[in-house]
Amino acid sequence: MNAQDALFWKFQNGSAVHSSPLVQGNSLYCGSGDSAFHAISIIDGRKLWSFKTNGIIHATPLVKNGLVYIGSYDGTFYALQAKTGNLIWKFKTEGEVYFPKGEIQKEAAFFDTTIIFGSRDYFIYALDANTGSEKWRLKEKGSWVIATPLVYKDNIYVGTSDSHSFYSINKNTGVVNWKIALPMRVYGNAVQKHGIIYFGATDGGIYAVKMNTTL
Repeated sequence: MNAQDALFWKFQNGSAVHSSPLVQGNSLYCGSGDSAFHAISIIDGRKLWSFKTNGIIHATPLVKNGLVYIGSYDGTFYALQAKTGNLIWKFKTEGEVYFPKGEIQKEAAFFDTTIIFGSRDYFIYALDANTGSEKWRLKEKGSWVIATPLVYKDNIYVGTSDSHSFYSINKNTGVVNWKIALPMRVYGNAVQKHGIIYFGATDGGIYAVKMNTTL
């Protein structure tokens, strides 16, 4: 079999794709540099629907309970009906003087009926997954929050960019439990195993942190 024979189908949207695709049932969901979010049939590559935003989409989508959740570089977080692409609700980030759009770069996290995501406007936002109403926000002054928050038990764990920090935050209130200073930025997502949080930073280090750390 040659390389051409291995190709099953191709969906061409006309711009670079940085968003990681997500497959749910027979549908593939993916954002694109064409500022649109696409639903594609995994059977034949046929477009099922597209939803246009006002910014490129690098974030990976999240699908829960028949809805697709996605953030855009236009600073808006969207909840769409998975089958049709119809808009259910949208939430606009506050923005910041140097990043007025409040771009959303990475995937959101989900727990119970709450969506949590970070933004380039220095905020972490927690929204009601059904209505898009804000539950709480936390500002990390002077720093993007790019990494997808890790949700585990009662807390979320996330690293920051320019402020070189790693946080434990109460998932229901947004109150900080503890904060660890680091030499450099955290862009990647954390993982947990047996009560230990693991994450990497741009100083080349891999860190292991106890969840019950008190600082």
